[in-house]
Amino acid sequence: MHDSPPPVNVDDLKIYWDSTKQRLQRACPQHPLAVRMHRTFSWLAAAECEDPEDQLDEKLIFRWIGLNSLFGRWNSCDHEPERDGRALTGFLTVMEECDKDALIKAYLIEQQTLISQICSDPFVNKFFWKALGTERRFNQRRDEISIQRMYGDENYCQILHEVFSRIYLVRCQLIHGAATFGSKLNREIVKQCGIVLKGMIFAIIKIITDHAWSENWDDLCYPPVADSEG
Repeated sequence: MHDSPPPVNVDDLKIYWDSTKQRLQRACPQHPLAVRMHRTFSWLAAAECEDPEDQLDEKLIFRWIGLNSLFGRWNSCDHEPERDGRALTGFLTVMEECDKDALIKAYLIEQQTLISQICSDPFVNKFFWKALGTERRFNQRRDEISIQRMYGDENYCQILHEVFSRIYLVRCQLIHGAATFGSKLNREIVKQCGIVLKGMIFAIIKIITDHAWSENWDDLCYPPVADSEG
């Protein structure tokens, strides 16, 4: 475990990771985690912006890509990337198991108010959209009670997966053209999700650096390859 001050930006994260990176490369120069982290840092750097109100769409998208660089898996049977939902669920489970310093729990507690707001927002709940235009009635109050109960029961595993499912829905709305760029309708939820996603990625990178670097990182999606025409 590192004794240095907690990372507050991407440059700090790179410094935090560096000694583990060197140890990893000495043991296995072609280790896929080194490429994953390099890709992640590039996208997190692109998301850094001093103005907290500026480039909200870009920051959320770039941070998600950075996270995707870590959790993406190549399906060797189908010869294509594993589905996001399955890959992300497995990745978060491994991070929880490797979180010896309870960083995820600490962050979920620190951001309880913000996470509760995200998980209580009907517009980022897939069941709201499934009920829309049907005779089924969506109960927003049930969501509010549910997240309160999770915190009361200290069910941080479920909270983690729940908030990521909401962030993923917002990500899908942006990536698949289901929202207007810079829309006034979604500014608050995009901002909230961006804040939580940034803090969670920072915690995850610390977990990887200190504990999870030796896990099975599987094959990269679209690894760097030499020019076949050279």
